[in-house]
Amino acid sequence: MAAYVKKIFATLFMLLPSLVILTVACGDLDWKKPKAFGRQREILVICDDKLWEEIEIPLRKQVERTLRAVRSEKVFVLAQVTAEKVQHYKEWDKIILIESLESAKLLNFVAPDSAMSKLREGEGLFFNQIDVWADNQRVVGLAAPKNEEILRLVAAHGDRIYNAFIRQVENQELFRMFFTGRDTLLA
Repeated sequence: MAAYVKKIFATLFMLLPSLVILTVACGDLDWKKPKAFGRQREILVICDDKLWEEIEIPLRKQVERTLRAVRSEKVFVLAQVTAEKVQHYKEWDKIILIESLESAKLLNFVAPDSAMSKLREGEGLFFNQIDVWADNQRVVGLAAPKNEEILRLVAAHGDRIYNAFIRQVENQELFRMFFTGRDTLLA
């Protein structure tokens, strides 16, 4: 029994320096993502200015739907920025990323490798990722091999983009509603 205990302590003694070195080496890494921020109704569209001119009207028709209640009001409002100017806006809570392989700058960070291979084969791509650059963030997007094909993808996937953000807002509202806990609501 004493030999067994000595063997365990010897193993731990050998592992201790490795753990210390690993901890020191990884100390500079930021393991925690920042919390996503943004206006409740605003969705940030990241795409090139030229592409935005082509897809702005169809995308706004698909995503900026009007809710008619006591007064008519848009559920979401779109704001556009280019990938070069995005900087800290990558931490925005609702993002639509639209790029083609011709001008891809952020697509590799969002789309998985399997989807990128399909894109290189000539297929269009719709993606819906959560917590890409920040916690509680949703990045929905479209990608195509060429810029000319993106307008077709906007028409085909506009409903999916809208529904993804509606689900996100519904989940945020449910969280706020039951912030004290679901079990205390009925009590």
